[in-house]
Amino acid sequence: MGTYHFHGGVSGVQNSFGDHNQNLLVANLDELVERVRAEQPAQTSEAEQLRDELVLAATQNRPVDQSRTREWLTTIREGAGASSGVLTLVTSLTALLGL
Repeated sequence: MGTYHFHGGVSGVQNSFGDHNQNLLVANLDELVERVRAEQPAQTSEAEQLRDELVLAATQNRPVDQSRTREWLTTIREGAGASSGVLTLVTSLTALLGL
């Protein structure tokens, strides 16, 4: 029995494999902005700035500004309720970004 090690990217219309979680990240960012608008309108600006920075960094093929990203995530997290969707998304984004 052979063992195959595939190290290349896999992409296509119906999957998000090989895109370094970009599809998942963008979907989470869009959902975060919408949930923050609904659940904590005072932090909408931070959520939008976070999304804009991450999308811009991806299009410019550069690392994200980790200090600003951490700051925005912390501000949003502090305003989130204990069992809110915002808190879940912030936790997920923090893990995806490795922060």
